[in-house]
Amino acid sequence: MTIKKNKNRNIFLNLEKVIAAILVILIHCHLPGNIGGILTAIARSGVAFFFLISGYFTFGIHDTNANTVIKKRIKKIFIILIWSLIIYFLWESLLRYKGGGLPKMVDWWTKEVFTFHTLYKSIILDYDPLVGHLWFLFALIKSYILFWIIFKVNKNVMKQICVVTGILLFIIQFYFTLSIYRNGWFYGITFLLLGYLIAENKEIIISKMKNSYLFLIFVIGIIFTLFEFSIFGEQQIYIGNIFISVGAFILTLRVQPKEGKLVNYLNHIGEDLSMYMYIIHWAIIDVFSQIGRELNIFTESWYSWLTFILVSILSIIASEILFRFFSSFKRERRI
Repeated sequence: MTIKKNKNRNIFLNLEKVIAAILVILIHCHLPGNIGGILTAIARSGVAFFFLISGYFTFGIHDTNANTVIKKRIKKIFIILIWSLIIYFLWESLLRYKGGGLPKMVDWWTKEVFTFHTLYKSIILDYDPLVGHLWFLFALIKSYILFWIIFKVNKNVMKQICVVTGILLFIIQFYFTLSIYRNGWFYGITFLLLGYLIAENKEIIISKMKNSYLFLIFVIGIIFTLFEFSIFGEQQIYIGNIFISVGAFILTLRVQPKEGKLVNYLNHIGEDLSMYMYIIHWAIIDVFSQIGRELNIFTESWYSWLTFILVSILSIIASEILFRFFSSFKRERRI
């Protein structure tokens, strides 16, 4: 199978999507100790990056095609979300059946999944009732809807809204539960608008910002994240994460790596496999968690690190298989 590259996209952006996907895996592997906590704090930048790049590639729409473009993107994400929910509903049901039989599985259905409260939280607050990480897909859909409303009503207020929602995001996380702020209303729209604004001012930013300045912003972001982590402990987002994700993001717009087999394949992973990696890695972590508990090594520090490495590799392999399967399926439908 020949891997085709999209010539209109910066290869480095796709390479950064690979890193972002692996950072998300790192977060969910819960690496132990201070080192694990520090790496997790820095890795929070990965989720922000996915919203940034979604906003960046939204730039270019105009009044005549905004409805079509946004509707197409929402439909695509919605289909991915529905399939993901179905798969993880079956997966989590199986795990509960294995762990406690039919009563435990049905109890989970009636008390945590099929309730009006869960439906409300999923629609309004982008809550994932099954595994947790699918909140990103809920939030991305809502972010696109909010973006479309802002674009249609008054696109000149995007900067102001981005600043306000960003400030509220950082304040609210200290006083409210996770579901109140980790959603499209605050987290998603803030970084999606930021990505759009970066694209809108791309030429000015690139002409005025040297690589050394951008690298300095990236380093400051890491230092600031470490400082925040030392004071506040574990958070969903740190101010330093903005500097890390924005500094790295803009730097990728200025740099184009030399093409080669490795770079081309990493480009393929970022462009074609990163969404699959995001969705499937949770199930692979579950498998290693089950193995760890069976062997009584789940709490061992070395096992957490081994899990992270193996889950990262297996997520790429599983995503490649899924990508090729669905690509083949699409080709057969066209014939």
